[in-house]
Amino acid sequence: MRKHRVDVLLVVLVIAMLAISLLTIYAIGPRVALAEGKPENTYFIGHLRSIVVAAVALTVGASLIWRGKIGQFLADNREKIAKYVLLVVILLNVYVALGRFGAPLVQCELGACRWLNVGISLQPSELLKVAVLFYVPWLIQSRKEQGTYGEKEFWVPFATLAMISLFVVGFLQKDLGNTVVIIFMMAVMVFVAGISWKQFGIILLCLAIAGLALVGISGDSSGNHREERLNSWLNGSYHSGNALMSFGTGGLTGVGIGNSVSSTGYLPEAISDSIFPIIGEIWGYFGAMLVLVAYVLMLLHIEAVAHRTEDLADRMMVLGVFAWILAHVIMHVGGMTGLIPMKGRPCRS
Repeated sequence: MRKHRVDVLLVVLVIAMLAISLLTIYAIGPRVALAEGKPENTYFIGHLRSIVVAAVALTVGASLIWRGKIGQFLADNREKIAKYVLLVVILLNVYVALGRFGAPLVQCELGACRWLNVGISLQPSELLKVAVLFYVPWLIQSRKEQGTYGEKEFWVPFATLAMISLFVVGFLQKDLGNTVVIIFMMAVMVFVAGISWKQFGIILLCLAIAGLALVGISGDSSGNHREERLNSWLNGSYHSGNALMSFGTGGLTGVGIGNSVSSTGYLPEAISDSIFPIIGEIWGYFGAMLVLVAYVLMLLHIEAVAHRTEDLADRMMVLGVFAWILAHVIMHVGGMTGLIPMKGRPCRS
């Protein structure tokens, strides 16, 4: 068995981006937290805690998988594990969507029920991405081995998963952003695995129809927020305008730590959804470009790893991670720079 080695370049890129994120949140977190009536280090400590938990989980998980017996067990039971994990995660997402009816432990904000509060805030739609990473690669590989890839035996479970994701996450949870990421991951894996152009074109057509439907039926008592997002993208909005002003204020080298103005209330959700313009303001054009270059290098490296991976299911899983990261980068950077519509509810002055 080939000895596993740590991917040094990938580790360096991840650490560099985590360092930038910690410094940025350290710079703006106290102002945002105090304005919300929270302790000034709330966001920094929360972000640091998330990094530590993720690092421990990664280390423990990798150590277990690298051990022969456990790794062999996972490989031998990939089908059962993938199916059971997917089923449990789908049920968890359905349960969260029922929060509007008073389901215990469900946390609802801004008219959407997407989180579980179990001591920590957990978003099940994020777990669905992980479940998709297990299930779809196995589905592709098994149907390839059976000679039914691209036929009914493949399309029935694949389309069912796509429709469940669209309905539960996109409609019930009103989370178009994560819906796009999940569907994009699935589409990339299927396309790279060698689906015909005709079938892929049908997929794109169906997704376009589903996307328009989700935009059209997203209205509530406060209006159709997705349609308003499209209108604000076409005509300009408070959020997008202030995001661009943040980039302009930062100039080439930025205003420096502690000098951000946009994070004091001018830019909505500065600590999360609008973090990229804040990076542009604090670190300037060069800082923002450094982040984008790091993402490009990471994505190219992940693609190279996929190209070297011999097992089909493992290769699809790596490409699923590639699509996962790429989709988030496109949505966040594109939305904050006005290249594509923002997701969620539009912000008004």
